[in-house]
Amino acid sequence: MTTGPRVTVLVPVYNRARFIGRAIESVLGQSFGDFELLLVDDGSIDDSVAVIRRYSDPRIRLIENGLNRGIPLTRSIGIAEARGRYIAMLDSDDEAPAFRLERQVAVLDRHADIAVVGGWAREIDAQGQRRGGVKMLPLAPNELEARLLFRTCHHHSSTMARAAVLREHGYRGAFPVCEDYDLFSRIAERHRLANLPRVLLHRRIHPGRITCDRAAQVRANNVAIARRRVAALGLPDDDATIAHHVLLARLKKERVTPDRDFLESASAWLERVAAANDKAEIYCPRGLAATLGQLWAIACLQARPAIGAAAFARFRSSPLRDAVPASLRANIAFALGKRGPSSRYEAPLAAPLLTAEAIAPMPSPVT
Repeated sequence: MTTGPRVTVLVPVYNRARFIGRAIESVLGQSFGDFELLLVDDGSIDDSVAVIRRYSDPRIRLIENGLNRGIPLTRSIGIAEARGRYIAMLDSDDEAPAFRLERQVAVLDRHADIAVVGGWAREIDAQGQRRGGVKMLPLAPNELEARLLFRTCHHHSSTMARAAVLREHGYRGAFPVCEDYDLFSRIAERHRLANLPRVLLHRRIHPGRITCDRAAQVRANNVAIARRRVAALGLPDDDATIAHHVLLARLKKERVTPDRDFLESASAWLERVAAANDKAEIYCPRGLAATLGQLWAIACLQARPAIGAAAFARFRSSPLRDAVPASLRANIAFALGKRGPSSRYEAPLAAPLLTAEAIAPMPSPVT
Protein backbone atom coordinates (compact mmCIF):
# COMPACT_ATOMS: atom_id res chain seq x y z
CA MET A 1 0.00 0.00 0.00
CA THR A 2 1.41 3.38 -1.04
CA THR A 3 1.22 6.18 1.47
CA GLY A 4 1.58 9.86 0.83
CA PRO A 5 4.34 12.12 2.09
CA ARG A 6 4.24 13.46 5.62
CA VAL A 7 4.26 17.07 4.42
CA THR A 8 2.94 18.96 1.42
CA VAL A 9 4.73 22.24 0.83
CA LEU A 10 2.14 24.37 -0.93
CA VAL A 11 3.37 27.22 -3.14
CA PRO A 12 0.89 29.32 -5.14
CA VAL A 13 2.62 30.92 -8.11
CA TYR A 14 1.73 33.96 -10.19
CA ASN A 15 4.32 35.70 -12.37
CA ARG A 16 7.28 34.80 -10.17
CA ALA A 17 9.80 33.64 -12.79
CA ARG A 18 12.46 35.80 -11.15
CA PHE A 19 12.13 34.24 -7.68
CA ILE A 20 10.41 30.85 -7.93
CA GLY A 21 13.69 29.00 -8.49
CA ARG A 22 15.05 30.25 -5.16
CA ALA A 23 11.86 29.19 -3.39
CA ILE A 24 12.01 25.70 -4.94
CA GLU A 25 15.68 25.23 -4.07
CA SER A 26 15.07 26.26 -0.46
CA VAL A 27 12.48 23.47 -0.17
CA LEU A 28 14.59 20.86 -1.95
CA GLY A 29 17.42 21.67 0.46
CA GLN A 30 15.39 20.85 3.59
CA SER A 31 16.88 18.56 6.26
CA PHE A 32 13.49 16.80 6.39
CA GLY A 33 12.94 14.89 3.16
CA ASP A 34 9.50 13.25 3.39
CA PHE A 35 7.57 15.92 1.52
CA GLU A 36 6.00 16.81 -1.79
CA LEU A 37 6.39 20.27 -3.25
CA LEU A 38 3.04 21.23 -4.75
CA LEU A 39 3.18 24.31 -6.95
CA VAL A 40 -0.14 25.72 -8.18
CA ASP A 41 0.35 28.18 -11.02
CA ASP A 42 -2.43 30.75 -11.14
CA GLY A 43 -2.35 31.65 -14.80
CA SER A 44 1.14 33.17 -14.96
CA ILE A 45 1.91 35.06 -18.17
CA ASP A 46 5.67 35.15 -17.61
CA ASP A 47 8.13 32.21 -17.58
CA SER A 48 7.18 30.89 -14.13
CA VAL A 49 5.97 27.51 -15.44
CA ALA A 50 9.03 27.11 -17.64
CA VAL A 51 11.29 27.71 -14.64
CA ILE A 52 9.38 25.15 -12.58
CA ARG A 53 9.64 22.54 -15.33
CA ARG A 54 13.43 22.77 -15.28
CA TYR A 55 13.43 20.89 -11.97
CA SER A 56 13.23 17.10 -12.29
CA ASP A 57 12.95 16.15 -8.61
CA PRO A 58 10.14 13.55 -8.32
CA ARG A 59 8.79 15.25 -5.21
CA ILE A 60 7.70 18.25 -7.29
CA ARG A 61 4.12 18.43 -8.58
CA LEU A 62 2.74 21.22 -10.75
CA ILE A 63 -0.91 22.14 -11.17
CA GLU A 64 -1.89 24.85 -13.63
CA ASN A 65 -5.08 26.84 -13.18
CA GLY A 66 -4.95 28.14 -16.73
CA LEU A 67 -6.66 31.38 -15.75
CA ASN A 68 -5.83 33.75 -12.93
CA ARG A 69 -8.27 32.81 -10.15
CA GLY A 70 -6.75 34.62 -7.16
CA ILE A 71 -4.81 33.58 -4.08
CA PRO A 72 -7.64 32.21 -1.87
CA LEU A 73 -8.98 29.87 -4.56
CA THR A 74 -5.48 28.86 -5.66
CA ARG A 75 -4.56 27.94 -2.08
CA SER A 76 -7.85 26.06 -1.76
CA ILE A 77 -7.04 24.04 -4.88
CA GLY A 78 -3.67 23.18 -3.38
CA ILE A 79 -5.18 22.12 -0.05
CA ALA A 80 -7.66 19.87 -1.85
CA GLU A 81 -4.88 18.25 -3.90
CA ALA A 82 -2.34 17.94 -1.09
CA ARG A 83 -1.30 14.40 -0.17
CA GLY A 84 0.51 15.25 3.05
CA ARG A 85 -0.74 14.94 6.61
CA TYR A 86 0.65 18.41 7.23
CA ILE A 87 0.63 21.37 4.84
CA ALA A 88 3.43 23.95 4.94
CA MET A 89 2.74 27.30 3.30
CA LEU A 90 5.39 29.13 1.32
CA ASP A 91 4.96 32.11 -0.98
CA SER A 92 6.62 31.89 -4.36
CA ASP A 93 8.97 34.81 -3.68
CA ASP A 94 10.05 33.64 -0.20
CA GLU A 95 12.61 31.10 1.02
CA ALA A 96 12.56 28.49 3.80
CA PRO A 97 15.62 27.95 6.02
CA ALA A 98 16.92 24.39 5.80
CA PHE A 99 15.59 23.17 9.16
CA ARG A 100 12.10 24.61 8.89
CA LEU A 101 10.11 21.47 8.01
CA GLU A 102 12.00 19.30 10.47
CA ARG A 103 11.25 21.56 13.39
CA GLN A 104 7.60 22.15 12.58
CA VAL A 105 6.90 18.45 12.01
CA ALA A 106 8.43 17.73 15.43
CA VAL A 107 6.02 20.19 17.09
CA LEU A 108 2.89 18.87 15.38
CA ASP A 109 3.92 15.27 16.03
CA ARG A 110 4.47 15.91 19.74
CA HIS A 111 1.52 18.23 20.41
CA ALA A 112 -1.76 16.85 19.11
CA ASP A 113 -3.65 19.89 20.43
CA ILE A 114 -1.72 22.35 18.24
CA ALA A 115 -3.22 22.78 14.77
CA VAL A 116 -0.94 25.45 13.30
CA VAL A 117 2.68 26.29 14.05
CA GLY A 118 4.59 29.19 12.55
CA GLY A 119 7.86 30.92 13.25
CA TRP A 120 9.65 34.22 13.11
CA ALA A 121 10.70 35.89 9.86
CA ARG A 122 13.66 37.76 8.48
CA GLU A 123 13.17 40.11 5.56
CA ILE A 124 15.41 39.88 2.51
CA ASP A 125 15.56 42.07 -0.57
CA ALA A 126 15.19 41.13 -4.23
CA GLN A 127 18.82 39.99 -4.33
CA GLY A 128 18.46 37.83 -1.21
CA GLN A 129 20.36 40.18 1.11
CA ARG A 130 19.17 40.65 4.68
CA ARG A 131 17.31 43.86 5.43
CA GLY A 132 16.43 44.72 9.02
CA GLY A 133 16.12 42.48 12.03
CA VAL A 134 14.02 39.46 12.91
CA LYS A 135 10.25 39.93 12.84
CA MET A 136 9.26 38.26 16.09
CA LEU A 137 5.79 37.16 17.18
CA PRO A 138 4.38 35.73 20.43
CA LEU A 139 4.69 31.97 20.95
CA ALA A 140 1.99 30.80 23.37
CA PRO A 141 -1.54 29.90 22.19
CA ASN A 142 -3.33 32.15 24.70
CA GLU A 143 -1.41 35.20 23.57
CA LEU A 144 -1.77 34.35 19.88
CA GLU A 145 -5.53 34.00 20.26
CA ALA A 146 -5.71 37.41 21.94
CA ARG A 147 -3.55 38.97 19.25
CA LEU A 148 -6.17 37.92 16.69
CA LEU A 149 -8.48 40.48 18.25
CA PHE A 150 -6.31 43.09 16.52
CA ARG A 151 -4.32 41.45 13.72
CA THR A 152 -2.98 38.14 12.42
CA CYS A 153 -0.78 36.08 14.72
CA HIS A 154 1.50 34.33 12.20
CA HIS A 155 3.77 35.09 9.31
CA HIS A 156 1.55 33.18 6.88
CA SER A 157 4.38 31.94 4.67
CA SER A 158 6.06 30.42 7.75
CA THR A 159 3.13 28.24 8.84
CA MET A 160 2.59 24.50 8.87
CA ALA A 161 -0.89 23.18 9.68
CA ARG A 162 -2.76 19.93 9.91
CA ALA A 163 -4.31 19.27 6.50
CA ALA A 164 -7.61 18.16 8.07
CA VAL A 165 -7.94 21.49 9.91
CA LEU A 166 -7.24 23.52 6.76
CA ARG A 167 -9.84 21.53 4.83
CA GLU A 168 -12.37 22.04 7.61
CA HIS A 169 -11.98 25.84 7.75
CA GLY A 170 -10.49 26.83 4.40
CA TYR A 171 -9.76 30.16 2.76
CA ARG A 172 -12.65 32.39 1.77
CA GLY A 173 -12.88 34.23 -1.52
CA ALA A 174 -14.23 37.32 0.23
CA PHE A 175 -10.69 37.94 1.50
CA PRO A 176 -8.31 38.23 -1.47
CA VAL A 177 -5.89 39.83 1.00
CA CYS A 178 -5.74 39.20 4.76
CA GLU A 179 -6.93 35.68 3.98
CA ASP A 180 -4.55 34.40 6.65
CA TYR A 181 -6.01 36.70 9.33
CA ASP A 182 -9.50 35.47 8.47
CA LEU A 183 -8.42 31.82 8.42
CA PHE A 184 -6.48 31.84 11.68
CA SER A 185 -9.24 33.78 13.44
CA ARG A 186 -11.68 30.99 12.66
CA ILE A 187 -9.24 28.16 13.40
CA ALA A 188 -8.41 29.67 16.80
CA GLU A 189 -12.03 29.36 17.87
CA ARG A 190 -11.63 25.58 17.97
CA HIS A 191 -7.90 24.81 18.00
CA ARG A 192 -4.62 25.96 19.51
CA LEU A 193 -1.99 27.88 17.57
CA ALA A 194 1.71 28.31 18.32
CA ASN A 195 4.91 29.85 17.01
CA LEU A 196 8.50 28.68 17.30
CA PRO A 197 11.06 31.25 18.47
CA ARG A 198 13.23 30.70 15.43
CA VAL A 199 13.49 32.27 11.99
CA LEU A 200 11.58 29.84 9.77
CA LEU A 201 11.00 32.22 6.89
CA HIS A 202 13.07 34.53 4.72
CA ARG A 203 10.42 36.90 3.42
CA ARG A 204 11.37 38.73 0.27
CA ILE A 205 10.40 42.40 0.07
CA HIS A 206 10.27 43.84 -3.43
CA PRO A 207 8.08 46.26 -5.42
CA GLY A 208 6.12 43.45 -7.11
CA ARG A 209 4.98 41.86 -3.84
CA ILE A 210 1.18 41.61 -3.89
CA THR A 211 0.45 43.31 -0.58
CA CYS A 212 2.63 46.28 -1.56
CA ASP A 213 -0.07 47.30 -4.04
CA ARG A 214 -3.15 46.65 -1.89
CA ALA A 215 -2.71 48.76 1.21
CA ALA A 216 -6.27 50.13 1.13
CA GLN A 217 -7.78 46.67 0.72
CA VAL A 218 -5.61 45.32 3.55
CA ARG A 219 -6.95 48.03 5.86
CA ALA A 220 -10.55 47.33 4.84
CA ASN A 221 -10.25 43.58 5.39
CA ASN A 222 -8.49 44.04 8.73
CA VAL A 223 -11.42 46.19 9.80
CA ALA A 224 -13.98 43.61 8.64
CA ILE A 225 -12.32 40.76 10.53
CA ALA A 226 -11.65 42.75 13.70
CA ARG A 227 -15.22 44.05 13.75
CA ARG A 228 -16.64 40.58 14.32
CA ARG A 229 -14.27 39.89 17.18
CA VAL A 230 -14.86 43.27 18.84
CA ALA A 231 -18.63 42.83 18.57
CA ALA A 232 -18.35 39.42 20.27
CA LEU A 233 -17.02 41.23 23.35
CA GLY A 234 -20.14 43.40 23.43
CA LEU A 235 -18.18 46.52 22.47
CA PRO A 236 -19.21 49.20 19.93
CA ASP A 237 -18.41 48.20 16.37
CA ASP A 238 -19.13 51.42 14.46
CA ASP A 239 -16.72 52.37 11.70
CA ALA A 240 -14.79 55.00 13.67
CA THR A 241 -14.30 52.74 16.70
CA ILE A 242 -13.12 49.75 14.66
CA ALA A 243 -10.80 51.89 12.56
CA HIS A 244 -9.19 53.21 15.77
CA HIS A 245 -9.01 49.67 17.17
CA VAL A 246 -7.21 48.31 14.10
CA LEU A 247 -4.89 51.33 13.90
CA LEU A 248 -3.57 50.55 17.39
CA ALA A 249 -1.99 47.40 15.95
CA ARG A 250 -0.62 49.18 12.88
CA LEU A 251 0.96 52.35 14.27
CA LYS A 252 4.46 51.48 13.08
CA LYS A 253 3.32 50.24 9.67
CA GLU A 254 1.15 53.33 9.14
CA ARG A 255 3.92 55.57 10.52
CA VAL A 256 1.60 57.23 13.01
CA THR A 257 3.10 59.52 15.68
CA PRO A 258 0.58 59.65 18.53
CA ASP A 259 0.09 62.84 20.51
CA ARG A 260 -1.18 63.15 24.09
CA ASP A 261 -4.82 62.96 23.05
CA PHE A 262 -4.21 59.81 21.02
CA LEU A 263 -2.46 58.14 23.96
CA GLU A 264 -5.38 58.97 26.23
CA SER A 265 -7.88 57.50 23.78
CA ALA A 266 -5.68 54.44 23.27
CA SER A 267 -5.38 53.83 27.01
CA ALA A 268 -9.12 54.22 27.53
CA TRP A 269 -9.97 51.83 24.71
CA LEU A 270 -7.47 49.12 25.67
CA GLU A 271 -8.66 49.19 29.28
CA ARG A 272 -12.24 48.99 28.04
CA VAL A 273 -11.38 45.90 25.98
CA ALA A 274 -9.92 44.24 29.09
CA ALA A 275 -13.02 45.08 31.12
CA ALA A 276 -15.34 43.72 28.42
CA ASN A 277 -13.39 40.46 28.34
CA ASP A 278 -13.71 40.13 32.12
CA LYS A 279 -17.46 39.88 31.53
CA ALA A 280 -17.50 37.93 28.26
CA GLU A 281 -14.68 35.52 29.23
CA ILE A 282 -13.64 34.95 25.62
CA TYR A 283 -9.88 35.36 25.94
CA CYS A 284 -7.44 34.18 28.56
CA PRO A 285 -7.02 37.26 30.81
CA ARG A 286 -3.22 36.87 30.91
CA GLY A 287 -2.95 36.41 27.15
CA LEU A 288 -5.13 39.44 26.49
CA ALA A 289 -3.27 41.53 29.06
CA ALA A 290 0.00 40.69 27.31
CA THR A 291 -1.38 41.78 23.94
CA LEU A 292 -2.84 44.99 25.32
CA GLY A 293 0.39 45.76 27.17
CA GLN A 294 2.45 45.36 24.03
CA LEU A 295 0.14 47.64 22.05
CA TRP A 296 0.33 50.22 24.81
CA ALA A 297 4.13 50.05 24.90
CA ILE A 298 4.35 50.53 21.13
CA ALA A 299 1.93 53.48 21.22
CA CYS A 300 4.03 55.19 23.88
CA LEU A 301 7.27 54.52 22.01
CA GLN A 302 5.77 55.91 18.81
CA ALA A 303 4.72 59.03 20.72
CA ARG A 304 8.28 59.98 21.71
CA PRO A 305 8.92 62.31 18.72
CA ALA A 306 5.76 64.27 19.56
CA ILE A 307 5.81 64.47 23.37
CA GLY A 308 9.31 63.36 24.37
CA ALA A 309 9.91 62.00 27.88
CA ALA A 310 6.22 62.44 28.70
CA ALA A 311 5.59 59.29 26.65
CA PHE A 312 7.60 57.21 29.15
CA ALA A 313 5.84 58.81 32.09
CA ARG A 314 2.47 58.04 30.52
CA PHE A 315 3.50 54.42 29.91
CA ARG A 316 4.53 53.96 33.55
CA SER A 317 1.31 55.51 34.85
CA SER A 318 -0.95 52.94 33.18
CA PRO A 319 -1.81 49.48 34.58
CA LEU A 320 -1.49 48.21 31.00
CA ARG A 321 2.31 48.20 31.45
CA ASP A 322 2.28 45.39 34.02
CA ALA A 323 1.79 42.56 31.51
CA VAL A 324 4.78 43.44 29.30
CA PRO A 325 7.54 41.64 31.29
CA ALA A 326 5.08 38.92 32.32
CA SER A 327 4.41 38.22 28.65
CA LEU A 328 8.09 37.56 28.00
CA ARG A 329 8.33 35.16 30.93
CA ALA A 330 5.12 33.37 29.90
CA ASN A 331 6.30 32.80 26.33
CA ILE A 332 9.62 31.39 27.51
CA ALA A 333 7.80 29.09 29.94
CA PHE A 334 5.45 27.91 27.20
CA ALA A 335 8.29 27.16 24.80
CA LEU A 336 10.06 25.13 27.48
CA GLY A 337 6.90 23.21 28.32
CA LYS A 338 6.91 24.42 31.92
CA ARG A 339 3.53 26.12 32.05
CA GLY A 340 0.93 23.91 33.69
CA PRO A 341 -2.86 24.35 33.47
CA SER A 342 -4.13 27.05 35.80
CA SER A 343 -7.49 27.80 34.21
CA ARG A 344 -9.86 26.64 31.51
CA TYR A 345 -7.83 28.67 29.00
CA GLU A 346 -4.70 26.58 29.38
CA ALA A 347 -3.67 22.99 28.78
CA PRO A 348 -0.46 21.22 29.77
CA LEU A 349 2.22 20.45 27.25
CA ALA A 350 3.31 16.84 27.01
CA ALA A 351 6.73 17.92 25.73
CA PRO A 352 8.56 21.22 25.24
CA LEU A 353 8.33 23.08 21.97
CA LEU A 354 12.00 23.91 22.35
CA THR A 355 13.79 20.61 21.88
CA ALA A 356 17.57 20.46 21.76
CA GLU A 357 17.31 20.56 17.97
CA ALA A 358 14.95 23.52 18.02
CA ILE A 359 17.24 25.73 20.07
CA ALA A 360 20.41 24.77 18.22
CA PRO A 361 21.93 27.60 16.17
CA MET A 362 20.41 27.75 12.69
CA PRO A 363 22.77 28.55 9.85
CA SER A 364 21.25 31.00 7.41
CA PRO A 365 21.28 30.25 3.67
CA VAL A 366 21.00 33.96 2.96
CA THR A 367 24.23 35.39 1.62
